[in-house]
Amino acid sequence: MVVVLSEKDRREIFNELTSEQIRVIRKYVLDATKSELLTKHFMRGINWELVDLGYDPLFKKKLSKRKYNPTLYCSACGKPLKYQYVIRSLQTGYVESLGETCLNQRTGISLNIAKEVHESKRVINVFQDEILLLVHIGKVFPIKMYKKVHDINGDVGWSTTFRNRILEFKRANLPLFHKDYSKLEIDWDNVKKEIELEEKEKNLYSTETNRRYIFLSRHLKYIVSKNRNLFSEERIKIEKTISEKDVKINEGINEDFAKIPEFKQEELKKKYIIPFNQKLRTLRKLDMDDIDINSVIDEAIDDISGSITQEVDDFVEDKHYKIAECEKVIQEVNKLAKEVNDDDKIYKIDLNNDIDKEINFYKDYLEELRIKKTYPYKLRNSMEKDEILYDHDVIDITFIKDELGKYVIDSQDEFLMDYYLKKQGYPQKLKIENLSLEDFEDKAIEEQRKILIYGILKVGFAKIIYEFEQEVAERKEKVNELIKQIEVMAKQFFSSSNYISNREKYNQNEIFYHDEDYSKIIEELTEKKKELENFKNELAKYPAELINDLHLTGRTVERIVKSSFKIKKNYNRQFQQYKINLSLIWKYELLIRYYFEKYKSYHKGIENYTFDEFISIPSEDEFEKLDGERQRNKLTNIRLLVALTNVIREYILKYKVEEKVKTLNALKRELEGEFFIEYIRPNNDELGDIEEYYADLDKNVNFRQYAKDIKELVAKIPEIQRAFFGEDAEVINVAKYLEIAGSPNINSRKKAAAELSNLKKKLDTGIKRTNYVWKKSEYAALSKELDKLLIKIYL
Repeated sequence: MVVVLSEKDRREIFNELTSEQIRVIRKYVLDATKSELLTKHFMRGINWELVDLGYDPLFKKKLSKRKYNPTLYCSACGKPLKYQYVIRSLQTGYVESLGETCLNQRTGISLNIAKEVHESKRVINVFQDEILLLVHIGKVFPIKMYKKVHDINGDVGWSTTFRNRILEFKRANLPLFHKDYSKLEIDWDNVKKEIELEEKEKNLYSTETNRRYIFLSRHLKYIVSKNRNLFSEERIKIEKTISEKDVKINEGINEDFAKIPEFKQEELKKKYIIPFNQKLRTLRKLDMDDIDINSVIDEAIDDISGSITQEVDDFVEDKHYKIAECEKVIQEVNKLAKEVNDDDKIYKIDLNNDIDKEINFYKDYLEELRIKKTYPYKLRNSMEKDEILYDHDVIDITFIKDELGKYVIDSQDEFLMDYYLKKQGYPQKLKIENLSLEDFEDKAIEEQRKILIYGILKVGFAKIIYEFEQEVAERKEKVNELIKQIEVMAKQFFSSSNYISNREKYNQNEIFYHDEDYSKIIEELTEKKKELENFKNELAKYPAELINDLHLTGRTVERIVKSSFKIKKNYNRQFQQYKINLSLIWKYELLIRYYFEKYKSYHKGIENYTFDEFISIPSEDEFEKLDGERQRNKLTNIRLLVALTNVIREYILKYKVEEKVKTLNALKRELEGEFFIEYIRPNNDELGDIEEYYADLDKNVNFRQYAKDIKELVAKIPEIQRAFFGEDAEVINVAKYLEIAGSPNINSRKKAAAELSNLKKKLDTGIKRTNYVWKKSEYAALSKELDKLLIKIYL
């Protein structure tokens, strides 16, 4: 039924909506027909394009009575608008948002065209009024129906557009179009029927020890039954294969699931089984010609059953390690719980729970106990205070005052100490330091007791704070010493010792308070120091040819043209090479920095640049926005950076790449024979990213090296066994690996080569151990008797 509201009704309903609801209606109701209007009424050979049509449903309402301010304005005159035309020039791309009058004045577009678009709003009203009326009568988003569909995966087949529309209506709590709601009902009904059918089949074939998870037989047999081109014998043969595979797959899954807890079973069902069964249901709807039965079976065996087996094996193996880890954590928990909380409970791992949750629970508890041990643990409750007092019978007011004199703390620490004393039941400060012995003795016994307990606690707090500050001071000293070492080393290579970025952060006390933060800082600084040490060693190892070329390049000054056009053209050309060399720049950053710092004074305009400024290269668009002088400076900058990087690039090509190419061709000759096809690397200009090319080349070498290793080990391993056990010995069959040597998968080759290498190591180790044992004098007699026995057997 078509519903049409009056303009007054629309305004009243719109006024009750939230801004989010209005946005969704605009997007999915108004915009639903807008695209049709844009093309139907506007494009008539003019030089403007209508990009959008805005509409403010509350335009006529007074500002004082509106819930929301106007959102549409004319970019030309600034007036609020009911209808807004967003247009773009087809010549310049300039975008304007105009009202009807300004549209006519600025573009010359006929008012008739604008009115024609206005009239088309009736089409929009039909769509929006359906939603507005539903809102008016109290309808909201059908959350129950949505959850029903979602819970049984009925939304799997939804398109992205439909899913986004449903989710936005859900977030805005708006009722759906009747067509959208009908689709939810249909999807729920269809999936429900499929699930009921699967449950019937599951109950029919399931036992306590063997359940069905993959419904391969029912779906594939149905697909085969639709193929009218099969002879009866062919169909029977295919269906028999399907049944056998179905049984095998489900038996395998049952065996795997018997090893793992229920929560892991549910996880694997959601990850593999449910999506695959949904795929099988989808295949039933396709043409037989589009379905490869064997591929589906292979996917069920390899991708589903195989993946489940792999995850189960990993889970079982991982669980053993996690149990050991958890027991270690619990051991510490039991120790600290007794120490910190006087908790006599013995904590144990519950293997019926998720092991990850168990580990996380005890790790969190252990962390809590450690914190309590470091700070609150030392501040006893009232019962512990009595015990402290009894343990210190000789303590008097003089002793406490002497102890407090040892730990000088500032006003901020006094505030911290007072805070914890208040938590212990002492809201008022007691000036023990100014209390004379005579005044103390004049007080009542209970008052003396209170002062002594207070004093003992205050001494304890003061000592904690003092020792903490001492530790912070030591940490600061260690960090400053590392920084000093780094800056001294940096000064040797660069013009400035300012090698550590964000230097001021190391002066912040907070980084020294927590062990993790402090360890991280030490690790960062140690890594920077190691960087410089490594660079020093590498710099000494670089060939003289590379070093001389970098010196020459650093000193060479190129003339900068004056023409703005040529400067931009030159920069764009350099920028393309910069992008190609980017991975080299990051890898050889310190080497580039070394020569930049050494020779930057030769290059006018960048002599005062820091390295961070030098390494920061603006894009072509960003370069366009710079003034003339800065453009010339940045051109000088990028020229030097690209020139230094190109020298490194040439060095890599000449030495590292050429050596790798020789290795590759040597392997090709050995593996492919005399008539192998020699690998010839591309020209330098065609290589692109040299690091990426070198990595691919290295992978190509390894690909063949693994094949070579496999063949050599396959020949060597039987020889080792026969040399030790005799020519007629039954040796381990490793010939099967030869097939893998020809595999196109590098990981398969790598794995096979590693397995053979490990096997050879075990054989070598075993033979050495055996030879060593049998050479001992105590086994000489036994060896002779065994030799005699063997001779009799063979004779």
